[in-house]
Amino acid sequence: MSFVIARGGAADLDAVGSLHALSRLKTYNFLDGYRPELYAAHWRARFESEHDNHRMHLATSDSGMLVGFAYVGDGWLHAIHVHPDWIGRGVGMALMRVARRSLRELGFERASLWVLADNERACRFYERDGWVQSGQSRLGEIEGVMTRQLEYVCDLRHSDNPLAV
Repeated sequence: MSFVIARGGAADLDAVGSLHALSRLKTYNFLDGYRPELYAAHWRARFESEHDNHRMHLATSDSGMLVGFAYVGDGWLHAIHVHPDWIGRGVGMALMRVARRSLRELGFERASLWVLADNERACRFYERDGWVQSGQSRLGEIEGVMTRQLEYVCDLRHSDNPLAV
């Protein structure tokens, strides 16, 4: 199966919330349940207040299933998630390419993101794509659990990673 990437909007936020909840549940062993309604509510509130200066991109399969999404704005890659069954099929790299382009179109030359320090697969993904650790870390909360997060940065002027083509 193949996929296409298009801009997302308010009508897509329940599906985004469901995928976000599933992605986190399958990635973070400290979560104890699938809570799509929690994530959908988060995305509805966030999108309503940020849709003018942020962009959401969706990857959908030929059958119309949401298989990934990315959310950018304010010089940040705020989120990028791929359905667990679609990891390794190029969805993440395609979303990353579109996310970097969107950040450049929004006027940014540099971007940042936060990733859980223990999420080695995501760290490798970002590093393959040209992101580097800034040396900054923080504590952040995910569903009531405090997590250590690392900041990664990317020079968008030189981020046309051939691996992402």
